[in-house]
Order: sequence, then C-alpha cells, then structure tokens
Amino acid sequence: AFLAALQSGECPSLECVQLHLKAVRQEDLEALAAGRIPAVRVLGLDLDLARLKAFVREVRYASEGPKFDTLDLRAAFSFFDVNWGASTDGDVEDVAERESHWLKMLGEAIDMGRLTSLRKFELRVHSQSEMDFSSDEIAEGKSALLSAFSRVRLPLLCELSMRGVDLSDDHMNLLSGAFRNGNLPVLRVFDLSANRNVGQDGMEFLMGSVFENDKGLPHLEKLELGETNG
Repeated sequence: AFLAALQSGECPSLECVQLHLKAVRQEDLEALAAGRIPAVRVLGLDLDLARLKAFVREVRYASEGPKFDTLDLRAAFSFFDVNWGASTDGDVEDVAERESHWLKMLGEAIDMGRLTSLRKFELRVHSQSEMDFSSDEIAEGKSALLSAFSRVRLPLLCELSMRGVDLSDDHMNLLSGAFRNGNLPVLRVFDLSANRNVGQDGMEFLMGSVFENDKGLPHLEKLELGETNG
C-alpha cells in the first residue's frame, strides 16, 4: 500500500525514502526497477528467486533504469525453488537455459550502467542443492555476469557474496578482471565460500590480479574462502 501511495498523484512530495523490502508485490518491484518511484533513493531487497528474476528483467528492459543512491540486492534460494519439469534430459536443459538467462540479463544491466548504485550484492544457493547450479547452461550465465564485473566500475560495491553458486577456476579468471581494472575500489567483504570447484589456479588468478593493480584492495576487511579448494 505504501509503494502504491508513492506512485499516486495524490502523494505528498518526498525527496528521499529509504526502504528494505522482503515481501513485495511483483508490480511494485517492477515499478521500483523501472524508476517509476523516484522518491525511493535507498533500497534494500531480500528476494526469492521468482522476484529476483522479475526485478532483474525490469532493470534490463525498462526504457529507463532505476536511479537509486544505493541498492542492496540479496537473494538466497534453493534450486528446489525452480520447477525443473519432467526428468528427461531435454526438459532439464531447457529449464537450465532459462535459469541462465536472468544471470545474463543481470550482466547486461551492469554493462548498461543501470546498477552503478549497487552497494551490496549477495547471491547464495543453499548447499543441499548446489549441484543444480553447475550445469553448462547455467555456467554460461555466471560467466556473463562475472565478465560484466570486469568491464564496469561499481564505485559503491562494498560487499560481494557468491556463496555456493558452483564457481570454477575459469569463473575466477573472469572475475579477476574486476580487480585488475580497479572496478571494485571500495570492496570490504568478499565471500566465495562453498564453491568447491574453485582451486589453486582460481585463487592464483584472483590474487595475481589484485597485485597487478597498484591500489589493490585497500578496504578489504573480510575474505571468505571456506569450503573451496583454493
């Protein structure tokens, strides 16, 4: 009701509204993503998988992107949340490709400069379903997202967590570009835990890129690498 009131013509003028939302209607979420509630300047979202995809899709395809001062985006889910359909290989591959698509859209939104307000980003897959996030189709989506981090400077991003999303050494090589290019200058918390396919090569890619940048990661306070093989 509050978000609907902010969109109405009868709402008094508000310049800066701060919200942290967990339960939110999809239409309100899409309005926020498309910048149709400009009074909301500071936004924190804690979303399930379906709402995360709806938000990402609207950020990517809206005629104008959001204009938040800061955005905190968190999604923790199990791939039991996904309807994997029938058990035949073709059906599972189709679903995996669809699940990869929103990761690609998120990378595209970053490339378009629509998420420069991102302050905290957490993507966490519950460990009991981690293997569901390891298909080749979904790996392509993760690669697209990590490549975007390497191309676009995110000046406010201080917390980056990708726990249990089955990253690999190749993914670390892509992500290393973000550090080499100085695109995460204020990163304070970096969580890669529970990515068991990250090994020594992946860690060398990351650490090497940090040392290649003269400024390194001067604000880093917390680095989580538990349950990796690095």
